[in-house]
Amino acid sequence: MFLSVKWRHPELVEYWVDEARLAAFRRGQKLPDAMLAKTPSATPIRVLEFGGHYGKKRLQAFHHDCERRGSPYEIW
Repeated sequence: MFLSVKWRHPELVEYWVDEARLAAFRRGQKLPDAMLAKTPSATPIRVLEFGGHYGKKRLQAFHHDCERRGSPYEIW
């Protein structure tokens, strides 16, 4: 995902916050793979998740979490 963002939108790379940096700010909450934001605690520009083989329930849970937070997202 990072390489695709870097290639398609290089101006957004400075906002890349990976899962490891997010973990401390998302204890007891859903933890996305990455997000584009000014800081790990900031409101995201976009939430990014690698969906792979996610089932319907897991996709719905991710959608509902982002919807509740008002966060735009992409599932890869």
